[in-house]
Amino acid sequence: MRLLLLFLLLFSSLNAAISEFKNDDYQIIIGENFDDEAFDIVEDYDYNISLIGYTQDFRTVEKKVQSYTNAFDYLASTHSNHGEQLRLIKLDGSAQVVNDVNFRLSEFNRGTNVIKDINNGYLLGGYTHNGQMLIASLDDKGDQHYLKQFGTANFDQLHALISLKDGGSVAIGTSQTSRNAHDDLFVQGLGRNDVYLVKFKPDGQVRWTKKYGSTGKDIGVDGVATEDGGFILIAIVQEGKQSSLVVTKINDTGDTSWVQKFPKNGRNRAFKVIKTIHNNYLISASFENKNGQDNIRLIKIDEEGNTIWENNIFSEAEEHLNDISIDLKGNIIGVGYAQRQGSSDMDALVRYYDSQANMIWERHFGKERQEAFKCVTLLHDNTFAIAGFSNSFADKGRQIWVLKLNDDGSMAKKYIQNSYADLYQRLKDEFKDDENIRVYKDLRISHKGLLFKQGSSTLTNAHKGILHDLVPRIYKTITPYKHRIKNLQINGYTSTEWNAPDTQRYLNNARLSNERALHILDYAYKLDAMNHYRTYASEIFSTDGYSYSRLVYADEKENKVRSRRVEFEIRLK
Repeated sequence: MRLLLLFLLLFSSLNAAISEFKNDDYQIIIGENFDDEAFDIVEDYDYNISLIGYTQDFRTVEKKVQSYTNAFDYLASTHSNHGEQLRLIKLDGSAQVVNDVNFRLSEFNRGTNVIKDINNGYLLGGYTHNGQMLIASLDDKGDQHYLKQFGTANFDQLHALISLKDGGSVAIGTSQTSRNAHDDLFVQGLGRNDVYLVKFKPDGQVRWTKKYGSTGKDIGVDGVATEDGGFILIAIVQEGKQSSLVVTKINDTGDTSWVQKFPKNGRNRAFKVIKTIHNNYLISASFENKNGQDNIRLIKIDEEGNTIWENNIFSEAEEHLNDISIDLKGNIIGVGYAQRQGSSDMDALVRYYDSQANMIWERHFGKERQEAFKCVTLLHDNTFAIAGFSNSFADKGRQIWVLKLNDDGSMAKKYIQNSYADLYQRLKDEFKDDENIRVYKDLRISHKGLLFKQGSSTLTNAHKGILHDLVPRIYKTITPYKHRIKNLQINGYTSTEWNAPDTQRYLNNARLSNERALHILDYAYKLDAMNHYRTYASEIFSTDGYSYSRLVYADEKENKVRSRRVEFEIRLK
């Protein structure tokens, strides 16, 4: 009996861990070969989304009879036959792949950036692993207008491709110093690595090429267009053992208008710069904390590079925001990863801040291994498309992971005719006059009074009074949509409190969260007011216990009282 109970608890814990992946949520895992990863994402004009990255594939070679004197030479020859290839994927509103383009160049390569053109086509940026930058123009079906490889006579990498006001673009990256006689002084560079910029005309022809840097190692990271035809450039400059964040205004001829340094002790990194309202700019970077970990650094500057505010977000974990975006409310969303000290596991991280970088909510995604988000874009309906990688769902390395989130942090739903939008609005209308009830965009329904004491699953009279009113109203609202509804699920949650080792603490809380959900189900199902809906309820009522896998946070700390809760969730077919 004890073995059976342990099995059931483990099964429940597994369900809690993977229950983020529901059939009606907008998300997809893509990848069949070795490694697959996404680096940039954009919304198409038809409201579909496209993402760019790489896939690892085998190179086709002729079979030659060859003998090897040792195993290392043989393994090297085998490994050289597979590597990265740029990949462009288009997804529709149901998270289905509608186009998948793989370049399959002779040199291994990866895509880093995707930009939409005025005809709903694509401008792609990337680089080959033998040191050439790539730029490609594609139509809306993914067919090539042109593909160009460019760079110096030495090793170059493209880190960002940005569109400019005149319809042209700028490739931003880094280049090793060249001493080739065919490269002029501006292309040779000064140090080990220099910031390397190439400006293109709208037709893809090169307008100018420039290098900037010190005698040390300089890396061009990202940029964003300005109203006067130039752009803001962010870079990391390393002189000796010290690295600094540098922000530069470049005009349309490639000349420097101003340079601002943002020094900070220890290791510094930069990831993204975007434009905000009133012609200001927001930078995502990182700094090294006292424990040697990277922590999040957000800086807002004006058009002259002066600091408006800076927020250094200290954490006991290693945290990056690889990409940021501003939504229609002026709030900030950032995506990246978080890794606890001493742990090999890495969670994909989403943070949502107000315009002053005060955190509104955060969410961690992932299972038992490593996940990270690399890119985010704002969609027309104020939801966010996010992409990155996960290696928790296959035995062969990383897979591309794409999902959509609502601005309240809940999972966005796949497009299913008009059922979702209509049902969400009906629920909002039904409970709009009750300030205790909240309807989330992922069709969860919570009541402020459905909270439990620590370690308890017993229903109080207050709980029962809430259920007498809440449950029949939910069924009254959802019954007209029964043809689209798979489950009405009761979700139990706990705080992290339990004086026990981590494994036992999680299992104890898994059992407790299940008990809370089951007690709600038992009482709600027997209500007299449910007589009319009982047959339907028997078809769709279900429960799940999440243990402490979805905590409620306040001021970046666990809110233990609000975490000990029960919620209702509608899951669509």
